Amino acid sequence: MNESNYVEWLVKRKEPAYSLFVKIVMLFLSMLSIALTFMGFLGMFGIIIVVLAIGGTYYLFLNLNVEFEYLFAEGSLSVDRILGKARRKKVLECEKEEVVVVAPADSHSLKNYVKSGMKVVNCSSGRQGVKTCALIYQRGPETTEVIFEPNDKMINAMKRSFPGKVLM
Repeated sequence: MNESNYVEWLVKRKEPAYSLFVKIVMLFLSMLSIALTFMGFLGMFGIIIVVLAIGGTYYLFLNLNVEFEYLFAEGSLSVDRILGKARRKKVLECEKEEVVVVAPADSHSLKNYVKSGMKVVNCSSGRQGVKTCALIYQRGPETTEVIFEPNDKMINAMKRSFPGKVLM
């Protein structure tokens, strides 16, 4: 495979502002339920509460740590969401023929392609001042806009694969 037509890029999503508060509250509730169970205040029902509190805390910690992996290979773009650096879920996959346009997310040239009721998938980090792009693709009657943060190598590979569709 040609190196110039294969590009991988990993972007870590910024944690929401409330995440630190939620993590502290969940840890506190887990420790409180453990302490109350060992002191005998909750009895047998306390074991269920402890398991639920620890399980909820673990699930929350995993789902607040999100990364997006962009893979551009031979004209197709694939985006995976990685939760807690362990679980991977495919967010989207689009082929070269399905791509309508790729442009900066704040570009006025996107106004011609945006449709009412169009699905928008945000795969960016959410950080301020980062260059985001919008890729609009159409699969059958459904049109989708993907907000993502490609690096320069990925933009150049896209320009080589579908030059008339990349407006950068």
